[in-house]
Amino acid sequence: MIENLVDRFINYQKELGTIQEKDVEVYRYGYIVFIELLLNSCLSLGIGSVMGAFKEVLFFLFVFIPLRSFCGGYHADKAWRCVILSNFIIIASVLTAKCTWIYKMPKSAKLVVLGTAALCIGIAAPVENENKKMERKEKRKYKWITGVVLLAEVMLAILLLFQGKEKGFQIILISFIDQVILITMALIKAKKWKVSFPE
Repeated sequence: MIENLVDRFINYQKELGTIQEKDVEVYRYGYIVFIELLLNSCLSLGIGSVMGAFKEVLFFLFVFIPLRSFCGGYHADKAWRCVILSNFIIIASVLTAKCTWIYKMPKSAKLVVLGTAALCIGIAAPVENENKKMERKEKRKYKWITGVVLLAEVMLAILLLFQGKEKGFQIILISFIDQVILITMALIKAKKWKVSFPE
């Protein structure tokens, strides 16, 4: 449905002459991502309200969206799959942030996990999508922005941890782990990493 709506809008823009044929796929990708982001955010906040975790979902989106935007990662082939996957990630992340066993981990262990996840993201990012190929200059720009976002979020996480605001720290930590998983899935999908299972 989203794809059809976007295709109609792009065809209309082509008729007006505002989009050239060579740029269609880039525009298509951008419009679909924007609509998915808007739809997912509204749906996620609605789910957060029902779960009684509106603030937690809002904070998760606040830290996850900037990172996801510049890091890249796995994208589902269909918009409806993306909506389901995105909202599953958000619900699972917010529920995980409430797990009491995580709070019992020593601060040093939490910081090691946070640092390791941030390092993995920093090294791997940005991850291209088949519909959004990046030139070298654009990759450098995205990598630099990813580094700035990561640094700001790591500092925020450490501040929250040492101020005793464990839930906020947990949400940032889980958003980093989610991003590592999505980057790994994207690399496997692009066949940059080969995963084989014994028969």
